[in-house]
Amino acid sequence: MSYRAFFLGASGAFASAWALQTVACGETSTRAGGPPETVWAYPSPYDADASRSSRFLQRRDFTTWSNQWNLRALLAAWEESDTEETWPWVWTWRNPNGPHFVFVGVDDTTLELARSIAGRSEKNNLTVVVPSVDELDAKVVGDLYAARCAVIEQRPQQIDFEAKVLMLQDERIICYDKVFFS
Repeated sequence: MSYRAFFLGASGAFASAWALQTVACGETSTRAGGPPETVWAYPSPYDADASRSSRFLQRRDFTTWSNQWNLRALLAAWEESDTEETWPWVWTWRNPNGPHFVFVGVDDTTLELARSIAGRSEKNNLTVVVPSVDELDAKVVGDLYAARCAVIEQRPQQIDFEAKVLMLQDERIICYDKVFFS
């Protein structure tokens, strides 16, 4: 942890030659008259020998590993064939007649934004992804439908931000033009 303290002159203003003191792990670096120098903890977690230090917790304690789908390859395979299906299933493809807006979760701004997007063009497609409609007020669900939103009960599992593809836990794939998270 790093602590920084500015020293004030007797008048309450910074002294003309201000000093910045950085205390890190019991080491002190003082520099007067200029910008502070960066002082890293020792050993730095970026040092080659940091893994041998007992000071830092190991990465393996905070990482989990899971299989990830190659969503781009699934889309490419799906696009190449009119007779073959892929699994996971491409459930919502980009509509050439209008953009697809996806809302993951609902908060106090979702309905207003959905109404605004729907009002801009009849060609705008809107989908709302929620874990369960039971968690939403019945009026909100009705208002989402009135704003031309498809409401899907499912949780996201994986997303490819560059390809603009969202996969749900039931392995449906949703392609989007714009995504909003609540």
